[in-house]
Amino acid sequence: MRYRVLLLLGCVLLLALVVTPVLSQQQRGIEVTGAESRFDTSASLSSELNNTFRGVRERIIVQAAAALQIAVIPVLPSDLRATLERVAPRIIVQSAQAKTDYVLRAPGAPTPTPTPTPTDSPEATPTDSPEATPTDSPEATPTNTPVPTNPSLTVAIEQGVPGSAFSFTATSLPTNTSFIILVNDTPLTAQISSDSDGQVRFVLQTSDQASTGVYVVILRSTPVTGLQSEITAQSRYVLDSAAPLLQPEAGFPDSTDVPASINPAGGGVYLPFVVRR
Repeated sequence: MRYRVLLLLGCVLLLALVVTPVLSQQQRGIEVTGAESRFDTSASLSSELNNTFRGVRERIIVQAAAALQIAVIPVLPSDLRATLERVAPRIIVQSAQAKTDYVLRAPGAPTPTPTPTPTDSPEATPTDSPEATPTDSPEATPTNTPVPTNPSLTVAIEQGVPGSAFSFTATSLPTNTSFIILVNDTPLTAQISSDSDGQVRFVLQTSDQASTGVYVVILRSTPVTGLQSEITAQSRYVLDSAAPLLQPEAGFPDSTDVPASINPAGGGVYLPFVVRR
């Protein structure tokens, strides 16, 4: 009889060892709805946490340990949040109206990445729109509008040794218009006029005593009755002691002397540009 009792106790212990892991694998969590609760897991949770769940009116699902998804209720009571943050296992809280997944974790556990829960958007019902009856519209006859071009001032060769002659050409100017030449804002004595094609050609003769550096050349129209705006075009030349000595280009008019007293432009970087004012 003693051996039978021992054999029976051994079978009971063996059965308990087999059934317990199976039950633990099927654990899902705790579902609390209002004051009623249904337990479908044997996860170890504190009595304080259980009491807190019973006092919450929102529908909450709690999962511990290896939970993968989580959602937080729209308004989580502060006492519930404080209690959850003190629980050792990882907990999932979810409500029926939740839109966002959220993980409440134990202190020191890695922070999970929130996963948005997709929501179904209502599909718009298509409505039949009345079709417009096409009408014949008269086609506009295209006209060629001339595109205005800005005046430009270019130099044949930009760099030369002091004493060089720099040859300039200006185009797209108003025809038969008088212009003055300014070098570093100093007007020269010569006055030139554009031809019937709106072009001007001139040569600036520098002094061999001139200082090396950048010299800004501006071609500006003189006030004339009927000219609605002042025409200005700009270029430059550079005196460099290591550059070659430049001679006037063929076919250009006589040169205009640039006084050696005009100092080079200081400090800034000057780029050619055109202004119509």
